Amino acid sequence: MLEGYELYDTGYKLVFEDHFDGDDLNPDIWHKVSMDQKGHDDTMALRRPANVSVKDSNLIITGLHEGNNFTSGMVNTAHSMGVQYGYIEIRAHLPGWGRGVWPGFWSQSALPDAPATNEIDIFEMFGTDDRIESASHVWWVDPCKNKMYHASYLYNNGFNCAYYPPNGDPVSKDYMRIGMEWTPEIMAFLLDGKRYCIFSIDDPIHAAAHYPVFLILSMALGLPFLGKPDEEHTHFPVEYKIDYLRIYQNEKGKLIDLRPYHKK
Repeated sequence: MLEGYELYDTGYKLVFEDHFDGDDLNPDIWHKVSMDQKGHDDTMALRRPANVSVKDSNLIITGLHEGNNFTSGMVNTAHSMGVQYGYIEIRAHLPGWGRGVWPGFWSQSALPDAPATNEIDIFEMFGTDDRIESASHVWWVDPCKNKMYHASYLYNNGFNCAYYPPNGDPVSKDYMRIGMEWTPEIMAFLLDGKRYCIFSIDDPIHAAAHYPVFLILSMALGLPFLGKPDEEHTHFPVEYKIDYLRIYQNEKGKLIDLRPYHKK
């Protein structure tokens, strides 16, 4: 099923997939997140379960302008499933250009014994559909100074880790397969099976990047990080559609049951 992919490692087999069939998400896998954040001026940027739906075998995250606020959605596997190594892919139709629109597929450290908090951004789109960007981040606290520190690994041989479609086509033109290969040696990011970025994690500085993560599918709307959405520059409703999620692993990878860490 991965013939023709530009992969670093070999021997991958499909270990998990969700095609989002049925009328709603599988609650044994997915958690719908509620989150309130301050937006521009006197607005709020809200993530709401009501903005997450399943239709026509797609997970759909919808962005809306409701009253004075902007709403969108987020789901994750934080209470169910962690992943360590493998090839992870979604097939998705990204929203078109829109001011303040921020869709992504990303992950965070899943277990409390990680030496720092790792975030892998398999892709993000920052309000413009001429590219997608990928990165790995780590946060840690210096207990002596009681201060949070952050490092970001955005570059591939000095260049931004990003994919630009040929001929200036928008990344929202059609469904695309967006994926990450993660091994004990490297992280690599792929678009339709073609690698556009790879960097080494075979160094002690990347220790946090070897711990299991949970997966996140989200779209933010109206955060101060990007421009303020408006009716002229943002086309409502904004829709981020995910056709499937697949996880492939070989003998180096494993899926982690996170339920024991989130007992009710």
